Amino acid sequence: LDHLDLNVDVARSISFLTGSPSNLSPDDQNGHGTHVAGTIGARDNTFGSVGVAPGNLVVAVRVLDRRGSGSTSGVIAGVDYVAANGSSGDVANMSLGGGVSSALDNAVIAASADVIFVLAAGNETDDANNHSPARANGPNIYTISAMNSSDNWASFSNYGSPVDYCAPGVAIYSTWKGGGYNTISGTSMAAPHAAGVLLFGTPPSTSGTVNNDPDGNADSIISL
Repeated sequence: LDHLDLNVDVARSISFLTGSPSNLSPDDQNGHGTHVAGTIGARDNTFGSVGVAPGNLVVAVRVLDRRGSGSTSGVIAGVDYVAANGSSGDVANMSLGGGVSSALDNAVIAASADVIFVLAAGNETDDANNHSPARANGPNIYTISAMNSSDNWASFSNYGSPVDYCAPGVAIYSTWKGGGYNTISGTSMAAPHAAGVLLFGTPPSTSGTVNNDPDGNADSIISL
């Protein structure tokens, strides 16, 4: 929450974990969430990384513990919090996923009435229809696959009809817990690129299509 490269609304940040004191804090104990936040909105200053929408306000809604694990009920509680506290034009990024859960899908669909939701397609090299919330669909919901810096499909990325756009997700440098920086890969890294773009408005611009999309229907590359 106190990373110098991030503009965080600490007062509205919240944790839906239970148990130990570290779980009750909205502060990221894993690094993954901090990385995602930096890709969206790291400040454009003289050090570190720069987000797609530099300096945009970040509200941390923590639903995963230091191992990156959490419950479906906790994730749904986080989605409901966004629905209750978000405003039109806000963007919620969900760089997480699991097996099929109609309850989670329905929560995202309901919450997207006002808030834009951006969902990671997942990293199983599988059809995104087999994963929630990636398979959730609606006019304010965007599921994002991953590519590398050469616009080639990321081998780990999920695919299929739920995917709306592709974005960079390989070897992404961004903020990390403890005030540091790290380079990691995943559709979790692609989704916040799209979230940053969508903060500038919808519909987003595109720049060609990704190469070698395994479902044969090349995803459009989201861009500023």
